[in-house]
Amino acid sequence: VSVGVDELHNKNYKFKIYPNPADEEFQLSLNGTRLPNSSFSLTVFDITVSTFKEISFNQYCIIINTSDIENGMYYIAVYNNNNLVAVQKLILAK
Repeated sequence: VSVGVDELHNKNYKFKIYPNPADEEFQLSLNGTRLPNSSFSLTVFDITVSTFKEISFNQYCIIINTSDIENGMYYIAVYNNNNLVAVQKLILAK
């Protein structure tokens, strides 16, 4: 059984990234039930699973600066308390 990027998700949380394609920054908006002591993190990686950025956060909406990442297609993985929430594609076009 193969699992595609769109099939990976946690039913308690979903997130949106915009704009997509992005240039120097993008906004991540997380939807779901806010639980006490929840911590979130995200990882930006490419098709070879090379990690370009890792960020911890506790807000439901954050802005991520991408000026230090080259143009191309990337994946954004969001975790809640180290459990995968979802993965989405991001295109950087500066």
